[in-house]
Amino acid sequence: MLEADARTDSCRIDLTSILDQLREQNEKIFFEFMKTILRHTHFITQKFQEYAPAILPSFPEAIVEIHKFLKEEKGHDKLMEHSLKVLGCNKPGDILPSMETVLLMEIFKKAIDISPMAFTIMIGVFEGGDYSEADPLAEVLEKSSLPETALGYKRHFEINKQENHNEMVYDLAQKLPLQSFESVIFTSRVLELVCHLVNYSDEKLVTTAKSLIK
Repeated sequence: MLEADARTDSCRIDLTSILDQLREQNEKIFFEFMKTILRHTHFITQKFQEYAPAILPSFPEAIVEIHKFLKEEKGHDKLMEHSLKVLGCNKPGDILPSMETVLLMEIFKKAIDISPMAFTIMIGVFEGGDYSEADPLAEVLEKSSLPETALGYKRHFEINKQENHNEMVYDLAQKLPLQSFESVIFTSRVLELVCHLVNYSDEKLVTTAKSLIK
């Protein structure tokens, strides 16, 4: 996971730089591409809220922590919808999420069905590691002629940082009961698959963004 995080961090630094170049060169194309990225986050937050409560019956040891976490995550999809509306997209469903994004959330759904440990590790993937000073995508959007588009990512980041959501994986792990060998193996395979999927998705975004710069 540390190796995957290093690749992801590198990709996202590159993406921010490329998006900034695209914004300066052609803001219209920049905004169209940002709709795709916002829809990616919108789909994840939307499906997270739909799927995550199903873990409660099989993970009663962490019911207090999970309820609190779900309450703090509620409405994050609406934040993305606000940013999309500023860009003229009133129906996010009109923008199809990428195959990688859909698959990521289907893996999350399967993890919930099979293992609280796999659910826990997926929370670690979603929430990431240490927080920076600000969300890089929000910073790029704030420089544009429509700075209000940054609100979704900005507020989403502030809530996660304020509530220490990057620590949630450890809070949940402490509540896990003794795990079977099969659960550990399944969780390891889920983590490996998701790390490859997230890395591929990030690299694909960088390649696409580069192709838009003339």
